[in-house]
Amino acid sequence: MKKLRLKNPADRQLSVLSFAGGGYLAVTSLKILIEIEKVFRSILFDRFGIFEFEETKGENFPFHRLFDLLSGTSTGSIVAMALRSGLTPTQILDLYLEHGQKIFPGSISRFWNRFIVRGIFSGQGLSAPSLSSEPLLTLLKATLGETTIGEINKNGRVMVIGIDCETDNTLHYKSWREEFQNLSAYLVVAGSCSADTYFSPTVIEQKDKTYYVSDGGTSGANDPILDAIVETFKFQEKEISTGNLERLLSSLSGRRLSILETIRTLFGDSVLAASIGTGERATPRDGKNMLDWGAAQLVTNGVLPGSLLKRPERHARKLASYLVDQNNFYSFNTPFMTAKETMDDASDSQVKSMLYDVDYWIEQPATKSYITNFANRLVDLLEEVNHV
Repeated sequence: MKKLRLKNPADRQLSVLSFAGGGYLAVTSLKILIEIEKVFRSILFDRFGIFEFEETKGENFPFHRLFDLLSGTSTGSIVAMALRSGLTPTQILDLYLEHGQKIFPGSISRFWNRFIVRGIFSGQGLSAPSLSSEPLLTLLKATLGETTIGEINKNGRVMVIGIDCETDNTLHYKSWREEFQNLSAYLVVAGSCSADTYFSPTVIEQKDKTYYVSDGGTSGANDPILDAIVETFKFQEKEISTGNLERLLSSLSGRRLSILETIRTLFGDSVLAASIGTGERATPRDGKNMLDWGAAQLVTNGVLPGSLLKRPERHARKLASYLVDQNNFYSFNTPFMTAKETMDDASDSQVKSMLYDVDYWIEQPATKSYITNFANRLVDLLEEVNHV
């Protein structure tokens, strides 16, 4: 029997996986992740036959441990933190499917909550957030318990993005940083998920300061892949400063490079990065028809506010593919054909449409090849210890 383990970080690429925001559309993200994991395990068996992992003494190596950093915004923070806490992608998907309609109820429940319970009979007034935070908080607390992000960091680094409502500054909750060690994981995730107009901000007490935290997606990091890559570069600062800089710079001798090209040359080949989105429309809009569009048409056709999050995502992924080189960057995102790009729709018909679209996309030969290529890169992060 062959025994496997992750290679020493000095002997392999550092790996990062990012999960975008998008509410209940994360169902498609999880289906993609499940497929990547399935293909990864298939390649393992083909390449190594019967094996076990040194870390776990069995075949069930935690998939998330392949990545040096997991990052997530909004619903993506749920996926990232749940993975680091030990749940499998399938278990997380089951939670979404089981609790989706409690967190994103139908129109009657929303009307009652917004205008009656929190409208007439509370100080929030008729413009109260459309959804109650309680079902989400209950689920997160039941899933993550009272675990701190410092405790979760024992399973690997995780970074969650939020917004400080009072200053509009972006908050990067990093599990490895001392100032965040004692924060409850479920509250940090709840803050990142507190989408404006949908949920009230989450109150987080940090030392002697109170933060009112809302959805990190509005920071421009709805897909925090760029933030994650920068952090991964920073992980390597100590290595560069203690002996490798001369070797790396010697490879640039005689070449004239821009600053970004230099960064990519120094660090890009040392990082394997992947981003999993929450789906987007499969066909572009007709620009000619848009010449006469005003606010009403922009809203009804999903440009406002939907595309305001999708545009920064595409921009971040484009820059990410440049920083680490396109050969080291993978982007997975379901093209919607039947599903709506509505982040708060957990209806049976929407779930059916999302599952149909993501399954159809995964079955395409080009997608299968792309996933297989990425899974092979993940297998390359492992090495054989010895034969038993």
